[in-house]
Amino acid sequence: MFSVGLKVIAVIAVFIWQISFVSSLPWPWFYFNFIIITLVTLLLVADFSAVGWAALLSAVLLDIYSADFFGLNIISLLGAAVVTYFSLLKFFTNRSLYSFIFLTLIATTSYEIFKASLQWLAHFIGSNGQTQFIFSRYNFIHWGYEAAANMVAILIIFYLINYFSRRLKAFFIR
Repeated sequence: MFSVGLKVIAVIAVFIWQISFVSSLPWPWFYFNFIIITLVTLLLVADFSAVGWAALLSAVLLDIYSADFFGLNIISLLGAAVVTYFSLLKFFTNRSLYSFIFLTLIATTSYEIFKASLQWLAHFIGSNGQTQFIFSRYNFIHWGYEAAANMVAILIIFYLINYFSRRLKAFFIR
């Protein structure tokens, strides 16, 4: 019971860090999405059930805080977690630096595409038919900066995990 409470507090701490500190940083630094980075890191060092619960709790907190419709972040973050998990199972089976980077890219882009598509769908249903195109130049630039920032952060996290733990180190069978 104590470990579950500690995990919930850790997820809430990452959420508070993302909302209160990272989003108020100047230009290049506010693109970091530590919720996505945390989920990808958990996906590689823990099982999917822990990642699913962390994603659900983070998404509910994001939906409570967000001005968008309730459920947008839940669907987007859980969808990104599922897409990333299946990519890990089917394509990136080893836990190398390249798989870390590509899984971060997959998680970031799938989260942003799910979120933009759901926003477009909600706007299309709720308006008189005039909608904005979700795949605009600004969105691609924003997604590129966010993916690059997340990949740099995951690169640093990978080397920190490699330095302090034996969990992601390569081993050879003799």
